[in-house]
Amino acid sequence: MNTREYSRLLIQLLLLPLLALSLLAIGLGYSLQRVEKSAGLVDHSDQVIAHANRLLNLIVDEETGVRGYFLTRDPAFLEPYNRAESILPQEFDKTFSMIQDNPEQIARLQQLREHYREWETVTREDLSHSVPSAAEMQMRKQKMDGIRSQAKRFLQAEMLLRRQRSVTASDMRSLTRLSLIGLI
Repeated sequence: MNTREYSRLLIQLLLLPLLALSLLAIGLGYSLQRVEKSAGLVDHSDQVIAHANRLLNLIVDEETGVRGYFLTRDPAFLEPYNRAESILPQEFDKTFSMIQDNPEQIARLQQLREHYREWETVTREDLSHSVPSAAEMQMRKQKMDGIRSQAKRFLQAEMLLRRQRSVTASDMRSLTRLSLIGLI
């Protein structure tokens, strides 16, 4: 066997498998990166859902406190309203900052915030005056029902996005497993 044949045989036996293995490793690295990104998007949706639920809970706490105050005129009932009123602007801002890549969700959250501000303005006026009439209380209830409905639409859209992201993450994990098996 001459040197040229020996070199060619050495290339076939060593370099070609190493090259194939390197390409598979690069593909696996890319797959792992996509799995990590997909899992991060699912986590992101979980965080958005948690903040949206916190927003809704704070708004409902406000309404409950105000209703209790109007029924009893006991200022202790305004404690949840006062606490939530100071926290809500930051919660809205935080939630907005988390959805900057989703124009539909931004529009939903803007609408929710606008309707909340309308409710809050009317409530603040009523708190500084006398007890609202039954008709005014009914109007306030309808506004709050609308706010709850908007929050529900926001949450449903984010949960749908989370399900889609979860499926993508699962698919990426399966593809990565198959790539690992291919390496073996």
